[in-house]
Amino acid sequence: MIPSDHYQFPNAKLRAAALSDTLIEQPLVPPAKALDYKMGGAYSVLISHYKGDILVQGSAGFVPNALDNIQADVLFLGVGGVAGQTDPYQQAYWQHIVTATQPKQVFPIHFDSLTDALEEKPIMPNLLVSKVLKTEAAGGIQYARSRAEKHNIQFNLLPMWTNVVLFH
Repeated sequence: MIPSDHYQFPNAKLRAAALSDTLIEQPLVPPAKALDYKMGGAYSVLISHYKGDILVQGSAGFVPNALDNIQADVLFLGVGGVAGQTDPYQQAYWQHIVTATQPKQVFPIHFDSLTDALEEKPIMPNLLVSKVLKTEAAGGIQYARSRAEKHNIQFNLLPMWTNVVLFH
């Protein structure tokens, strides 16, 4: 577990409300407001396996240089909201996560709906979430796909309800 940072909402008011006070001091009793649930912390998770190393970057946030000495064969890259960020943020995110870890494969994650039931295919974020974040899920996927292709990194979408072999 490597300390990381959560995706930084471009809207300063939303960012402060969602990310500034991260400690829940008393148990929440549903129903509770969405912003009553606190993040608690964000991490890059490195999984070492004898066939290769896997890094899970769940959120599209980062700590500069935190992964400079980490190498991963497979990267699960959080792309939720990244398309709504500035170009410098997008470039820095790619640099500090992907370029730093030099993966052979990238799988985008954390782009589908957080509020809808799972079905036979990923559900893209609902209209409300898209309006709040001012982005579309497809933009995050395209962000990862185009950069992976530019850097000759294999790009994959995870199929739902199907096992995936990462190493042979």
